[in-house]
Amino acid sequence: MGVSPVLNWPLPFNVIDTFVEYRCLTNHSYARRGASLLDACKAFGIDTISKVEKDAARDLILAGAPYSEEDQEYIMSYCESDVLETAELFKRTITVPDFDVPTSLFRGEYMKYVAEIEYYGIPIDADLLHELQDNWEKIKFKLIKNIDNFGIYEGTSFKINNFERFIQVNNWMWPRTETGLPKIDKETFKEMAEIHPEIGPLKELKALIGGLNFKSIIAGSDGSSRTLISPFWTKTGRNTPKDDEEKKSRGELRVRFMFGLPACLRSLIKPAEGKVLAYIDYAQQEFFIAAVLSNDLNMIGAYKSGDPYLAFAKLAGAVPADATKETHGSVRQLFKSCVLGVQYGLGAESLGFKIGKPTPYAKELLSHHKRVFKNYWRWVDIIWTQACLMKRIETCYKWRMIVSGSTN
Repeated sequence: MGVSPVLNWPLPFNVIDTFVEYRCLTNHSYARRGASLLDACKAFGIDTISKVEKDAARDLILAGAPYSEEDQEYIMSYCESDVLETAELFKRTITVPDFDVPTSLFRGEYMKYVAEIEYYGIPIDADLLHELQDNWEKIKFKLIKNIDNFGIYEGTSFKINNFERFIQVNNWMWPRTETGLPKIDKETFKEMAEIHPEIGPLKELKALIGGLNFKSIIAGSDGSSRTLISPFWTKTGRNTPKDDEEKKSRGELRVRFMFGLPACLRSLIKPAEGKVLAYIDYAQQEFFIAAVLSNDLNMIGAYKSGDPYLAFAKLAGAVPADATKETHGSVRQLFKSCVLGVQYGLGAESLGFKIGKPTPYAKELLSHHKRVFKNYWRWVDIIWTQACLMKRIETCYKWRMIVSGSTN
């Protein structure tokens, strides 16, 4: 698909992507199969060239011209095999029981947009990038000096022992690893910064300093940053933008995808002269999806209020009707943690730990949610029961996942 915009070919009107459909057919929560063309053909009993032959042909192509007549014949034979194998895979795929053409075309339409996203990339300020790269070591020291008022860093290194002392001095409950050390991964810091906003700057500093190799951020000759979007690679069908695996293995931050960088670096995004760029985020998207699917009018109303977390607190009677984020921010934060945790199956004990409150307090928060959003809980119970009975769950667009005894 990605070759079409590169060669200035029009994208096909109707697309059924055999890779995506194979991922959908084999997607499950307790194992992970390969999803290459050879893997899919093998699963359908289609004869193919060997992986060794395929790798050899690919290496030959990537080596570049000049090619001998023998090389050219070998490359063309390889390309022909890919086409014939894909055509046969398509024939087998559409004959699978329950194969749904409309939803397959819907996914194919998305793949067309992905091809264009990968082709155009994200325009960035190359001059600013180069200036940051040239001065990155100086910038790191200055950032640490200005932000680390907690005494965590030594030089440019985040010291776990210093952080442990900081936690103990503040008497905070903090998630731990199996060895008893404080968890300091990105997600833990994000969650704990919601409970303790004062460490928000430290969270951003750690994300920016910890493993980011500024020298490896690449802009194309046209000033755009590109990466493989890798759609439909997760169980839930989400995108998984391509990391730089070599740098990742050295503990460095992924840098091929601009939105994988710390938020403060998104100022690097800049449209070309004469162009306009909109950076748009969908507010509380998961909350709204749950509200619509469950037809919970209270949830829908809470979403439409513009602040579903504060609306929940008002419906629960925890704050007055005229409360705002400024006047009741701490209570809003507790109800926000409850809302977000509920949709990921967070229980009272885990919720209590997350918000730094006793389990009975967390139980009361959950009871408010069940009382205020009754239709949502009724719908969740039905969906869960169906999934257990049918041993599978799927979205309205037929993206399915097998459910086993170990499925979360």
